[in-house]
Amino acid sequence: MNRSREFYTRCARWAGLLVVCFVAFSFAFVPLRGSQDEWWHLKTGQWIVQHGHLPVNDIFTYTGANLRWYNHEWLSQVIFYLVYSMAAHSTSAGLVALIAFKSTIVMLTFGIGCTFLARQRGVAWPLALLIALLGADIARRTIFVRPPIFSYAFMVVFLGILSAWKQKRLSPRWLFVLPALTILWANLHGMVILAPVLVGAYFGGELIGALFRVRRERNGTSRFPYQTFAPSALLLAVCVLVMLCCLAQPSGYHLFFLGHNFTADPLLKTTIAEMLPTPGILTRVDPAQPWSLHNFAVSPPGFWTFWIVLGIFIVLAIWNRFRLPWTADYFLLLFFGWQAVAHWRLLPLFAIVAACSGAGLLAFFLARRSMRTQYVVSRVAAVLVPMTAVIFVGVIGEPPPETFLKRNLELAHGLAMNLVDYPTPLMDFIIKAKLPDRMFSDSNYCGYTIWRLSPEYHKLFTDNRFDLFGSEFYKLERVVVNAGTRGDEFRDGQVVKESWWEILARYDVNFLVFRPGDHPAFHRALRNSGKWIHLHDYFAPGESPLPRGINPSRQGWSIWLRDEPRFADVITRATALNNEMNPGLPSPETLDAAWMGPRQISPDQTSGTQNSLPDWRVN
Repeated sequence: MNRSREFYTRCARWAGLLVVCFVAFSFAFVPLRGSQDEWWHLKTGQWIVQHGHLPVNDIFTYTGANLRWYNHEWLSQVIFYLVYSMAAHSTSAGLVALIAFKSTIVMLTFGIGCTFLARQRGVAWPLALLIALLGADIARRTIFVRPPIFSYAFMVVFLGILSAWKQKRLSPRWLFVLPALTILWANLHGMVILAPVLVGAYFGGELIGALFRVRRERNGTSRFPYQTFAPSALLLAVCVLVMLCCLAQPSGYHLFFLGHNFTADPLLKTTIAEMLPTPGILTRVDPAQPWSLHNFAVSPPGFWTFWIVLGIFIVLAIWNRFRLPWTADYFLLLFFGWQAVAHWRLLPLFAIVAACSGAGLLAFFLARRSMRTQYVVSRVAAVLVPMTAVIFVGVIGEPPPETFLKRNLELAHGLAMNLVDYPTPLMDFIIKAKLPDRMFSDSNYCGYTIWRLSPEYHKLFTDNRFDLFGSEFYKLERVVVNAGTRGDEFRDGQVVKESWWEILARYDVNFLVFRPGDHPAFHRALRNSGKWIHLHDYFAPGESPLPRGINPSRQGWSIWLRDEPRFADVITRATALNNEMNPGLPSPETLDAAWMGPRQISPDQTSGTQNSLPDWRVN
């Protein structure tokens, strides 16, 4: 009977682990939508493989051509491109392979890794599975085909080795595996700076514990207690080695300062969505508007899980009178909890720490409860795991009705990307029309543009690699796409010193690519300037070439070219190609007239003096 019960218990454990792994895989196995970084990572990996070395300066933009590019993600980019190219008999097949690769790493990290971290800290199997499941949901909003997925995996490995050593399940020699892993991590992603943070947390914990033991056990002897400080001395040596190994990558010591270009920039801190604080359950829709009930919205469910888990840990810590099983847990929970609250892109790091230190806190709490309480909590967790999994995968949609299961099936059937965010025919037009150099495009869609055009056909004005550029070129881009004039202000209080047409003239921009619905003021300004010709429109499936609804917003993409005699051949070729690619669609000028009315030439813009365009602010 006991043997039969043990068999069924093992089957239940493995079934639960499969459920958690399926959910973690499902969160990651979705078509590309909105995100752009995947594409320039792919293109960089392709360039490195083809040239056999790293680029010294930026290769994708003409504004940054003289900037030194400290690429701290080169090995990840090479791996991504190799995975993509092995299945790239079509773009869709290559993307499916790449997303499946990413999903497997996510599954191993948040499904298997976090479960065993929690088990390692002493919680029962059902609780470990529930912790891993909730951790995967916390992390899912920032899981992309990007190098950070490797950092999440390394963080699990580091915590697993450190925890096992702390519990005396591994000999001290295993700690010297960490510097070797750091070298690999350092070439995969710049988040390797977390390696000394993790080891340092355990070093700080051991040192504080040793100091307290010496104070408590001192007996008047003057002999120094070497044995008491041996573990902290060992961790200090490992921490120093780990820090030195962080330098074993092409960027050298610059790796530690790359993040400063955007984390210390007042404009970027309020512009990059992932760097903003984690939204609460109720979030203000428009912070610029006054406080009112109508200005609040319920945030996506993925953020609820974080706040619920964080609240549970706070309650448990208070209940335990802020006593945690290990001193290192104080450092880890406080540091990564604060980071997750301050920047929602760091939620996955908190999810991993929750599976280790958070599970330790829960086990410490339950160890002081009765066996009946422990049994009830375990049974409740066993019921919650499958119920929560069904809700996460089959019910929750962002936005509804786009559940994860539906998106999984779309990807399995070959729909690897959203055609609105990645306009393939638009890129084909630019290549076939042989448009002149000096392109300007919206950096919100820079990744796919780099993948298709740069550097072979056209380099970009700028893109969203803010660790390289900071906000210097981003500010200029915002001036242009908002049709800004001198005297306008950024959100950080800086005043615009050049108008949009002066910036385009200074950088000798010859053609522009953007979405009119995103930047209607810029579209109108170009049309009224008399110096630009509207060459081409592209509308993705489901988009309308004409305004719709009460608040009309023209959808699609537009291409504009300088209307100058030197581009007469380009205009002729592009006009013929536009008629070929848009049969039955009215000309761009006809569509503009239907959208904005008659054309009104602005003498201010043609003369190069300040015009009367409305004020604007960066969104």
